Amino acid sequence: MYKTFISIVLILSGTILFAQNRQRNRNQNQTPQSVQDAFRRDHPNASNANWSRNNNQWHATYKDNSNNNRNVEAYYDSRGRHQYNRIEWDRNNLPKDYDNRIRTKYHTTNYRVTRIERPNNPSLFELILSIGGRNRTVYTDERGNEVRFNLGR
Repeated sequence: MYKTFISIVLILSGTILFAQNRQRNRNQNQTPQSVQDAFRRDHPNASNANWSRNNNQWHATYKDNSNNNRNVEAYYDSRGRHQYNRIEWDRNNLPKDYDNRIRTKYHTTNYRVTRIERPNNPSLFELILSIGGRNRTVYTDERGNEVRFNLGR
């Protein structure tokens, strides 16, 4: 009885995993050609990009081998217009005195950084601050000044 139960669990697990992989491949095949072409033009060295769609935007997630193997998410609208990139960022690469300014303003040294690069606009930093056991998301310019930014735009 025990062996039968374990066999059924293993078969069901394999079926579920196989179904998830097919769905992921199906989403990639549904990515519009204009989006795929724009992505290849903008990121010629990117390989093994995984595509998904959310809020009428397509985004590709990949490892940037030319930039310290960082995780990158590139966002495009359905016409293939590049909206922005989100790049995993190392705090050691922040602009001079940025860390001091953040510590002084938010009274924490516990935060994660993502750089947001937007075509024809200055870059921003998304900070996920851990303050009092709670997370708070803040967007700043390269000097640490808080700015407004909506990811959906």
